[in-house]
Amino acid sequence: MPLRLRHIEVLQAIHRTGSITGAANMLNVSQPAVSKMLRHAEEQLGLRLFDRVKGKLIPTAESKLLETEIERAFASLERIVDVAANLQSGNRGHIRLACPPSLGLGYVTDRLAAFHQQYPGIAFDLATYHTHELLELLSTNQLDLAITYDPQNEAGIRKIQVGQAKLVHLSAVALAEKEAATIRLRDIDQSTLIGLDIDSPIGMALAGAFSKAGIGHGPRNLIRTYYLALPLVRYGAGSAIVDEYTANAWNSPDVVARLITPEIKLSITALHHERYPLSHSASLFIDYLIGKPRRDRSGRGRSKRPA
Repeated sequence: MPLRLRHIEVLQAIHRTGSITGAANMLNVSQPAVSKMLRHAEEQLGLRLFDRVKGKLIPTAESKLLETEIERAFASLERIVDVAANLQSGNRGHIRLACPPSLGLGYVTDRLAAFHQQYPGIAFDLATYHTHELLELLSTNQLDLAITYDPQNEAGIRKIQVGQAKLVHLSAVALAEKEAATIRLRDIDQSTLIGLDIDSPIGMALAGAFSKAGIGHGPRNLIRTYYLALPLVRYGAGSAIVDEYTANAWNSPDVVARLITPEIKLSITALHHERYPLSHSASLFIDYLIGKPRRDRSGRGRSKRPA
């Protein structure tokens, strides 16, 4: 039978203290237990590891060779403990993260940058995809986490709401003097409206809002990437409805954003696949998004994310 970890712990303790008594005190065990483990280790190896000289244990040449490797092994174990502690505290880790381009223009990048400042040891890979692509990447374990507008229920996908966004109307029509930056849904000119892909979360929410209001909705032109709406509106192709983060990211003086009344809100959700448990780093990022305080190893609460 090869040496076990307990044998190695005993040999290290004897090397460091030079006696059975010192090793027993270091390991918080009895002296007979240390003597037994030492004897058993020598039997397993077929070597004498220590000579007794004036009451002290002097390592043999073979034991000194073992001592070098034992110290290296315990140094590696200590590094493992340190890494585990860092992972637990959120100081180390890695997140494979993606979002649709609309949320990548402001919501995700703003919060990820602030999160990274608070947890600089957590590395990240960030990419943008459309929602159906995000779901596919999650199901094949190519992503740890996706942040997107609430999609339709998908088998195996777990959703956690982390925020909300309002829809706004974009047009090249300037605000009149003292005009509020709002527009009623029924006042939106359907003939010039650039529509959104009906299969997208925003497209579905918008179609549902028009239907509920009894307004026909069948735009001739469609976009699948939300931020393309802004240059189209700016260059005179019509008006559009997008989320507030897409609208705020451009902030063009030639395009006016009006809040739709009654408000149309969308849930922003964090998605992961139930087959692949979230890492501590990914869970930490979700908690940061929703403003949930974390507790450090001392049990004290950590601060919430900035508003």
